[in-house]
Amino acid sequence: MKAAKNLLMLCNLVAIFFISSFTYTNSAAQTKNSDTTGGWQFSWSDEFNGPSVDASTWGYEIGYIRNNEAQFYTNRTENSRIDNGNLLIEALRDNWNGHEYTSASRTTYGKKSFLYGKFEMRAKIDIRQGSWPAWWWLPNTGGWPKGGEIDMMEYYQNKCLFNVMNGNQQWFSQTRSIYSLGGNRWAENFHVWTMEWDSTKIDLYLDGTLINHFPLSYADGTGPNGVNPFRQPGYMIVNQAIGGTNGGDPSSTSFPVDYRIDWIRVYKWKDTTSYTLTVNNGVGAGPYVPGTKASITALMPASGMMFDKWVVTSGNPVIADSLSSSTTITMPSANVSVTATYTISTSAYPDDVATAKRFVLSQNYPNPFNPSTEIKYSIPQSGFVTIKVYNLFGQQVAFLLNKEQEAGSYTIEFNASKLVSGIYMYRLQSDNYSLTKKMILLK
Repeated sequence: MKAAKNLLMLCNLVAIFFISSFTYTNSAAQTKNSDTTGGWQFSWSDEFNGPSVDASTWGYEIGYIRNNEAQFYTNRTENSRIDNGNLLIEALRDNWNGHEYTSASRTTYGKKSFLYGKFEMRAKIDIRQGSWPAWWWLPNTGGWPKGGEIDMMEYYQNKCLFNVMNGNQQWFSQTRSIYSLGGNRWAENFHVWTMEWDSTKIDLYLDGTLINHFPLSYADGTGPNGVNPFRQPGYMIVNQAIGGTNGGDPSSTSFPVDYRIDWIRVYKWKDTTSYTLTVNNGVGAGPYVPGTKASITALMPASGMMFDKWVVTSGNPVIADSLSSSTTITMPSANVSVTATYTISTSAYPDDVATAKRFVLSQNYPNPFNPSTEIKYSIPQSGFVTIKVYNLFGQQVAFLLNKEQEAGSYTIEFNASKLVSGIYMYRLQSDNYSLTKKMILLK
């Protein structure tokens, strides 16, 4: 029976392998169960598509504000402006008016308040030394620390932070190493930070993964006059700090340091009939009120792959732009499932075949394998060589090689005893060349 079962699994996996040679999908969904008594309803957004930043929503902080930071915040367009459909906050080493570093901090204080809801930001951050970008919430009244603080997105010194601080200045924090997320390659792409906040909890997400769950009861009695600080309205801040208490030394970093925000969207919960949105290979799942726009964003593709298009697998939603890796859909009066699909990226292969004729990545053998396999490769010249293994979500699961090698042919063994059965991709990179192939682990 076990042999027959394994044979059936092998047939299925091989079929999937050939089907996915040029386009692949992954059925693992990031799903929130349907709740017919309520759903998310679009409330407000800033898509940053106008000629300038909306002054009715966004003001400025001016000067040296906090944390011994090295930058002087200005209201100049050199430091914050609309650029190619993004809010660009740009830190400069420009010695402006005697200030070595300048940047911007944009805030909705005194202009727009927020209390409860689903908050999303799609952004790309600079992870170099000295960079300290953030997206956070502070109370309209009560001051700091009694009014509390929520850091929906914060980055410094090689880690992303997800923080909630109650009125007693107790920090409830979770962090993710930038290397565990994908390092420089991860930072080259836009990502989605999300907060779901109601009268009982604050949940902070990165790319659809829950990172920090904070029950509001942890803040009971800590706010001004003994209230809970997170049951009152507050405002947003988006800023790009440099150096200071946590940012690190920026002296060897080349400037500008850029913080790009594609959009910020807010949804409110409405007690009414709703329908489930399921997003495969992406983020944005949940129950939504019919007619409501919902964000969908594809996960970062595996090495050697690129986003192709969105495919509707059930329901009849209206997709604003099926060829964009980040777009919106309009929910119909039915459950919906959409899938991000990917294709092989031609940029993953050498442009000059003659020059790279000895740059070879062979198919692993045996394939399928359990649990070990050999990978043979050749490099045309001496250089720094890496071999990494990814799952179909583009998440790195193994690091096989990371060192200088002379020109020649090599063999390396990969032991996947700690991984589950499935299709994986392995990528060889050396200097300007890279190649990617698929392999099947069958246990």
